[in-house]
Amino acid sequence: MDTLSVELHAQIFEYACVDDGSTARALSLVSHYFHEVVKPYLYQSLVVCGPAQLAALEARLAPLPPHLRRIRHLFLSDIPLSARPKPTPPDPALAASYDAARELLQRVLLRAAPTLETLAVHAGVPYTSTQLLAGVLATPLPRVRALA
Repeated sequence: MDTLSVELHAQIFEYACVDDGSTARALSLVSHYFHEVVKPYLYQSLVVCGPAQLAALEARLAPLPPHLRRIRHLFLSDIPLSARPKPTPPDPALAASYDAARELLQRVLLRAAPTLETLAVHAGVPYTSTQLLAGVLATPLPRVRALA
């Protein structure tokens, strides 16, 4: 590893970090050197499932400079990985949380917009799916070339 340049390591990491983000996170734990080289690719490819993960992502992205929050591929779902939604009648008391989730989604998409190339959206919760899709469609995404 000592014989390769930083630029070559960076290019290798860029190609390696196209999964759900786990490869970049694992590489960042290998050494201080790897941590620094992989930083621009930590958020290159992400899977975000549910409001809790969306909130955690926004909290991590907010303080970062734009060159370290380069998101190229993003999968969004309103269903948390840990749960399958059960059909329940809409609760008016939850309307505020739906609005908060929409605003959170808007902030994440605006941070991702300058570099986002592919966006996949899974809207599976009947009471939040329209909010999710409306948030996606209301956000200008100039570089998106694939939307699913």
